[in-house]
Amino acid sequence: MMNFHFRSYYEHYIKEDSNHVLFVLSGANELLPNNYLARINILAKISDINIYFTTLSIRRKVIVNEDAYVKILNDVYGYDDYKEIEFYKNIESQSKETINISQVQIIDDIVNQAEKAMYGEDFRDIYITAATGAGKSVMFQIPALYLADKYADDKPLTLVISPLIGLMNDQVDSMQRKGIKNSATINGNTPPYEKERILDEIQNQKVDILYLSPETLQARSDIKMLIGNRNIGVVIIDEAHIVTTWGKSFRSDYWYLGIYLAKLRKEYKFPIVTFTATAIYGGREDMYLDTRNSLNMISPISYFGKVRRDELIMVVQSSEKDLEKEGRDYRKTKHALALKHLKKAHKNKQKSLVYFPTVKLLTDFKTFLTQNAPDLAEATGKYHGGLSKEEKDEVLYQYVSGELQFVLATKAFGMGIDIPDITNVYHYAPTGNVVDYIQEIGRAARDKKKVANGYGLIDFLNRDMNEVKQLYGMSAIRKNQIIEVMKKFYQYIKKRIITVT
Repeated sequence: MMNFHFRSYYEHYIKEDSNHVLFVLSGANELLPNNYLARINILAKISDINIYFTTLSIRRKVIVNEDAYVKILNDVYGYDDYKEIEFYKNIESQSKETINISQVQIIDDIVNQAEKAMYGEDFRDIYITAATGAGKSVMFQIPALYLADKYADDKPLTLVISPLIGLMNDQVDSMQRKGIKNSATINGNTPPYEKERILDEIQNQKVDILYLSPETLQARSDIKMLIGNRNIGVVIIDEAHIVTTWGKSFRSDYWYLGIYLAKLRKEYKFPIVTFTATAIYGGREDMYLDTRNSLNMISPISYFGKVRRDELIMVVQSSEKDLEKEGRDYRKTKHALALKHLKKAHKNKQKSLVYFPTVKLLTDFKTFLTQNAPDLAEATGKYHGGLSKEEKDEVLYQYVSGELQFVLATKAFGMGIDIPDITNVYHYAPTGNVVDYIQEIGRAARDKKKVANGYGLIDFLNRDMNEVKQLYGMSAIRKNQIIEVMKKFYQYIKKRIITVT
């Protein structure tokens, strides 16, 4: 058997048996690059070799360990079956044809690649795009639990790289409530005594799933200061679109994460698995290619999920006529339109999440709401980065329990926060780019049994784009950020020079 790869678009496996050769393609024959098809046909004509082509399906029929994965799902999460997720059958051909693949296949892929790495065999990384609400956390938590149980004498540690402290805390708290006591997080809010306890539990194999920010991970020159003598089973990059979006703008540690992991993989062998709900494929802003290259991913097994959620209905309407009613006062008009939405949602007994591009706009509207609709103001909470963890946790608790019907939020409310019965996501004004918007409206209709249809709504005025322009201006690279990047680069080069000498 011979194996070789053309990694730009396709992977081709050739099985050779006497004078018969079977090409198993991951894409359509006619889209092979570099005129390979014609060249192979010439080869067939001038030799005695019979050549056949078939297409590789991304769906596997047999999952050997499926019963074990189902048992974990039932024991820990209380579900009997895994979800079927809609993935594009062949994204390279730009076809919209989809295929349903169970979460269990992705779980099995992660386990298989981790075990290959553990046994010193060639392994591959995994790249997964799946719509919000697809259950991405289950798909990496269960492999971690399975591997820790199977290799009880030398448990492989799963590292989960996550962007937000709130998201890490939410994930770990959720796991703890489910009885998963071998999970923990170390972040900027972790008290020193708590950090020491967690480090001790990691080294004593009591913690098997560790959530970290890229800054926390890379702050330690020697990984053993963090994990002791533990082996790394898998590194999960959650919300992987941030590697290129935030990494390029204001979190350089995400941009350097690939270099750090490549260095780490010289000593430890582990697959990198990325999860995201939004990633542009192809074109000038190819986020898949950027992320893959930035993280130095090894021939990734790639699943591209259908991002569109049919239960989400978009309602975008021009409201210039309302501007005339309010004497062309832009802010007064925006406040009136947002209030109108809340009144309607209150009447229909629907939960709404209202996004604002800045904290100032959020605060101004809350004041307006208190003055003009005090009954609605009492049912409305605030959620933004300027609040303490306790304040944000209290708002989330009240929102989940139904004490609050509405939450006014910035980007701080988003990734990983799973509230099942939000009907409306209303944008006071655009908060960023299309990727941000998809993430934010994905908060609606998370549980179809509770909310059959969710709505992404915006009352658009021409001046709304001014807010986006201001955001882009605020996120532009500044002199002090460039200096920080140069410092990191200098430290990296200095270490290399010291190592060589």
